[in-house]
Amino acid sequence: MKFIAPLIIILLAILAVYLGKVIYDQSFSSPKSSSKMVPTVRSSPTSTSEQTYTFQDENSLLDYISTQKNPTPDQIRNYFQALDRFAKVGEIVTINNCKASPIALKVGLGKEFNILNNDQVEHAIKFPKKLFTLNAGQKLTLLADDLNIGSYAYLCDGQSSGIIFVVNDSN
Repeated sequence: MKFIAPLIIILLAILAVYLGKVIYDQSFSSPKSSSKMVPTVRSSPTSTSEQTYTFQDENSLLDYISTQKNPTPDQIRNYFQALDRFAKVGEIVTINNCKASPIALKVGLGKEFNILNNDQVEHAIKFPKKLFTLNAGQKLTLLADDLNIGSYAYLCDGQSSGIIFVVNDSN
């Protein structure tokens, strides 16, 4: 029973990756995109609530991807625009108490990235299709070739920890 919530998160992440890639590619090829825009997610027009979700930082992205169910195409597009804005370009994520730093890491397709367990205990790091055990102080090196372009939320010991954002890196 305790595996249902992570399974739901994984399924939502897979859906978001598929739909997000299509929307992401379209939104950045469109002349309408603006770097000054603050990405916002609004509830669907058929929803009875008029909730607005504004992405303010990496934490709000992680919270959103961990809790959102059945996102609309507009919500997915806004999520990816915010992710592109807030994700840190880099090669390493450091895990402290199952909290990732940076929370959202932007990695070019085909590039290596690392996850470093900076704690004194081992952690289980779960991606949608793979589970890794990181001993205390251990660094895991992964290749973004194993992933498609898109967003990958991952878990640390069963709790949402971070996002790997794989982008087309033509450099």
